Amino acid sequence: MTDEEKLAAMSKALAAAENDPLQPACVMRAFLSESVHLGNIPLHPLTLRGHLQLESARSPFVTGEFPNDGEAALQALCIAVSALAQRDVTRQELIESLTPQEAAEAEIVVARIINAAWETALPMRRVEKAGEKSSPLSRDHGFGWWVRVLTKLIVDLGFTRDEALDCPMAQAFALVATNDVLDGKEPTEMNWKEREAINALENSAQVIVGRVAAAAPSAGGKENEQADENPVDHRNNLQ
Repeated sequence: MTDEEKLAAMSKALAAAENDPLQPACVMRAFLSESVHLGNIPLHPLTLRGHLQLESARSPFVTGEFPNDGEAALQALCIAVSALAQRDVTRQELIESLTPQEAAEAEIVVARIINAAWETALPMRRVEKAGEKSSPLSRDHGFGWWVRVLTKLIVDLGFTRDEALDCPMAQAFALVATNDVLDGKEPTEMNWKEREAINALENSAQVIVGRVAAAAPSAGGKENEQADENPVDHRNNLQ
């Protein structure tokens, strides 16, 4: 596909997203998501309190730096499972709760839930009025994003401290972004629908490329007749 064709496909996808009468899928998932069971342990969507617990423990599910040591990896998994279960889960309980298959997939299951918490995160900016001078980008001043979201939930939306701490992150991001729109702000880049349209376009392109590669002749001139039996597992990037 040429650059012109890619640009045309993106423009078409963005136009379709703008005219789509349905709600943004990520927002619907944020408010309709249910618990996922890891063995017999129910895991809930990640809350602001849970994220703070992960950051305090410098969890690899936040830093992206996963340990090679088995004991350290199990401890990190226990901390993450506890944050999602919203209670302390011991190593022994975790081990006894999982079948060998569930144990092998536990890290991926937990990572997906944590990644989903960021789906609705949407940077916003104030809309400049006609004749108004452009204001410089606001500095973080070392506060980080977490306490600013917490403050907006409490000050602007009337949450109590505990209600804000226990709010699922995906819901918190959606509520804060929507409140910012009502306050005259706009997304700094793409909105939810536009972002989903581009992601779907990129995913479909990857699928097509994969199919073409699978059907292409091998170096020896023979067509590939069998898919890779041991595909490499790519871990989702944590934000």
